[in-house]
Amino acid sequence: MAYFAEVKDGVVGRVIVVHDWAGETEEDVKAFIESLGFDGSWIETFKDRSKRGHFAGTGMFYNESLDCFHYAKPFDSWALDGDGNWSAPTKRPDGYYEWDEESKTWKAQEVN
Repeated sequence: MAYFAEVKDGVVGRVIVVHDWAGETEEDVKAFIESLGFDGSWIETFKDRSKRGHFAGTGMFYNESLDCFHYAKPFDSWALDGDGNWSAPTKRPDGYYEWDEESKTWKAQEVN
């Protein structure tokens, strides 16, 4: 069985399950989905994250140039890597830290 995400304007609208009998290739499955009357762009997503970053979910985003699904950008200064993960401009130190976008630094957090 395979999973396909409906993508419109870069946003995932829904994810459907398609059984193996629908086709052997991604193109076969897309043709099957279209034959059911579903329009839009359908892109295969993988639970094991072997391709296309994260497993797609409603409201997530698809980056065509990186060919990956990802969550919303958490902060303006963060960058998206090829695996669909957002990274801060500097590495997070060990311990309890929270990103401060205003200063663009990690701020230590008190642990109770």
